[in-house]
Amino acid sequence: MLSLGAIMKIPRILFSALPEAEQRLGLILDQQLSTLPYYVTRFGNAAKLAEFSRASGTALPRGQTPGTPERDNYFSESQKYIDWQHIALRDAGSTVWDIAIHLHRMRANRDKLPTIKAAMPGRALENALDMFSKTFPEAKAVRDSLAHPTDIVSSEGRQRENAVNGPFVGHGITMTDKAKLVSGLYSHNGQGVVINDGKIYNFEVTQSSLDSLIAVRDAVFAAFEPASKASFALYKPKTEAAQTAKDKPGGTQ
Repeated sequence: MLSLGAIMKIPRILFSALPEAEQRLGLILDQQLSTLPYYVTRFGNAAKLAEFSRASGTALPRGQTPGTPERDNYFSESQKYIDWQHIALRDAGSTVWDIAIHLHRMRANRDKLPTIKAAMPGRALENALDMFSKTFPEAKAVRDSLAHPTDIVSSEGRQRENAVNGPFVGHGITMTDKAKLVSGLYSHNGQGVVINDGKIYNFEVTQSSLDSLIAVRDAVFAAFEPASKASFALYKPKTEAAQTAKDKPGGTQ
């Protein structure tokens, strides 16, 4: 659920005050600004689930004797928390890509709206996008791996293309020189680890990465704030608009 603070920060575009040719796209841009906090909140919920399941799994009492009920219970319970971590990581990785696409489409729509673009001088929006890219530089590779797990293992050729060959040590993975990883989603110290096109990628799903996304959201909002004010400055009450139309040459008296 969005906080009141996040809602209050949203810069609204008064699309009805824009020139008629810009109003429909102005409405879409206003909607995009309004939905950006939702995606950030979605990532935050995934980060909370990832941390809860990691901490809960770590806290489980470990039965030391193989074959005992305590030992069996530990494995069944720990698998549950591992599964929950994977659910959280998949949702977080997909959400990061959703945010990336959302930001780039917002910029594309801004560029098609002369009134809005004129009110946003400088590189404030581009700087916000750069901030996002620095936080999640592998967003597309992570998304591709998460979105196409069955395609990756669908044939011998695809498995060979996607595989990572050992030796490799890192991100909680240790492989000897004869080992091979074809696909998978792994969790390590608050990070998701995936394999895509012969490379290993990691992405952070923590409070720190959530804070970075919130900073990106706020930077985007700050970039659009002048455009929001400009759109409201164009507003004219109906009576004033009608009088302006009458005053124009050829207007109805």
